[in-house]
Amino acid sequence: MGDEFRDFPWIVQEYVLRHLEGAMTNEPDHNEVHPHIVVAGAGSIGCFVGGMLVRGAHRVTFLMRERMVDEISRQGLTLTNVVDLDEELSPDTFTMASDPECLASADIVL
Repeated sequence: MGDEFRDFPWIVQEYVLRHLEGAMTNEPDHNEVHPHIVVAGAGSIGCFVGGMLVRGAHRVTFLMRERMVDEISRQGLTLTNVVDLDEELSPDTFTMASDPECLASADIVL
């Protein structure tokens, strides 16, 4: 496991790694019931990780500043990496909030 996950609780590490693997292949398992994941303070890294989870058919809410909610509502979310990923996610495939009250319904908070 990479050092970037060293400080996360082991259960979150296992969940994220297992499900990001499915998101990388873009083959969601529709038979699995996905927990509601809230990415708190979604900046560039949070939007990428959350976007990969959305790509894997997970229920994701991004908790972010109001100006980011407005911008992504208009333009969508673009996922890119240094290899070959360049994908647009429509804002109707995930939820965005600027009110921390969205954390109350979360099964997992990243």
